[in-house]
Amino acid sequence: MVKTHSAPHAIRPLEWGSSSAPLAATALEHALISVAEQEQERIGRELHDGLGQELAGAAFLAKALAGKLASLDPAVASDAEWIKIILGRCLEGVRHLSRQLSPTDLAQGNAIAALERLCADVERSYGVSCCLTVDEGVQALCDRASADDTRQLFRICQEALNNATRHSACRRVRVRLSRRGQAVRLAISDDGEGFAQGARRPPSSSGVGITSMNLRARSLDGCIRITRRTGWTHVLLRAPCGVRPSGELSG
Repeated sequence: MVKTHSAPHAIRPLEWGSSSAPLAATALEHALISVAEQEQERIGRELHDGLGQELAGAAFLAKALAGKLASLDPAVASDAEWIKIILGRCLEGVRHLSRQLSPTDLAQGNAIAALERLCADVERSYGVSCCLTVDEGVQALCDRASADDTRQLFRICQEALNNATRHSACRRVRVRLSRRGQAVRLAISDDGEGFAQGARRPPSSSGVGITSMNLRARSLDGCIRITRRTGWTHVLLRAPCGVRPSGELSG
């Protein structure tokens, strides 16, 4: 007779068909989002405090050099002035990226101000009309929400705007925050090319941007729907907001 032995305290892999699997998956999603958010904010701060300050200093020195050379060698002074302009453009790009990664208004707990700045950045960077509408009662709802909830709301809007401006060749984007009872409704609409011609629904939800939005929506106990109607693509988020105590995990 052959005897088999197994370690009495062996660690077994998680069986995804078990009742623990959904909870484990939700916890993992929360952890991934949290780590990604912390890393984004760290990089944003380092860009602002490190590279941004160095570029600002270099631009100042180039300006001073151009002034000193103006009467001695106008041609070289012109080159120094051009260097200052290039450094200024680089500095503005770094500042824009820093705001995208680590929005100051969001860190201060003002999600609506962060969205206003985001829409202004979109207009300035991409030359499109980006209008934000905030319905009555939304501010009070956001004020009661946890910092994590408002951060996820902002990131979903940011990703939807990135998709619209970079991939759809849109000219107009509309962002609207409204309230339905104790739930927040975020709608981002653009008049761009959208998904496949003639399709009523997006072809896939496997893209990185859409996957990211779905993960963040689930962390809010919400859901995202994407539709195409009358020449406009609509990204719609519905989620409870301002109900859960700060720091409580959904799921």
